Amino acid sequence: MKPGLWLTIAAAAALSLAGAAGSTLLSSTPLSEPAHRHKLTRALDEISGLAATPDGRLLAHEDQHAVVYELDRTSGAVVKTFTLGRDLRGDFEGIAVADDAVYLVTSSGKLVWGLEGSDGEEVAYEAIDTGVDEHCREVEGLAFEPTERNLVLACKRSRGANGDVVLFRWSVDDRKLTEPVWRTLRRKALTPPDESNGFRASGLARDARTGNWLLLSASPPAIAELTPDAEVLEVRKLKGSHHRQPEGISVTPDTLWIADEGAGKRARLAAYGFEEDSH
Repeated sequence: MKPGLWLTIAAAAALSLAGAAGSTLLSSTPLSEPAHRHKLTRALDEISGLAATPDGRLLAHEDQHAVVYELDRTSGAVVKTFTLGRDLRGDFEGIAVADDAVYLVTSSGKLVWGLEGSDGEEVAYEAIDTGVDEHCREVEGLAFEPTERNLVLACKRSRGANGDVVLFRWSVDDRKLTEPVWRTLRRKALTPPDESNGFRASGLARDARTGNWLLLSASPPAIAELTPDAEVLEVRKLKGSHHRQPEGISVTPDTLWIADEGAGKRARLAAYGFEEDSH
């Protein structure tokens, strides 16, 4: 049996089992209509990442500047902003919070990090080249795994012929990749069955209750839920009428958050509630 066919069959089996057991965040979250959806400030028209702090606050960034925005969860309004360095520019494609530090990642896999600042503060930063560009054409997504203290980087397109989605782990303590490539996910296994366009990763989040990963796709608009070891459990489509270009994803104790780039209009923040006892 061909490897690609085997992966597709395995993913379908996992999806069926997950749906029957109701054990995933996606299987317990109604995605037909957001609980609420808010327009964001014009400064975030090109919102590119979303992350939750340990105390449940939402942080966001756009893709041109190292400016971090804290968003009000009930209105989407900006609570505060702080800046990593002065006029630091780059193609920023993901954000994560680890301890008291905030990390941004560029499309080439460079990490830029600093401590969370107060409103209007410019904080000191450090830039680190992770070296993932050897295997990855474009990074789009960043999340923190606290048990082993790794940042996980999601690569939208690998340098392989198939352009598969690739995940990397970077140790916060050792300040290096734990291995050259952690996981390779076949795009076909991630793509919803009735979609002709392959899954294009645009964001990554972790569900703290299960350790599962939520991998977001901008085109087609979809979410894949993965086990802590990055095996595909379930893939769900998002309604295009609600999600023009989903670029950021995060999970707080009772809510799944998705941020959409404006794509010529206003960026938006959508909230989906799920049952707290579903796990």
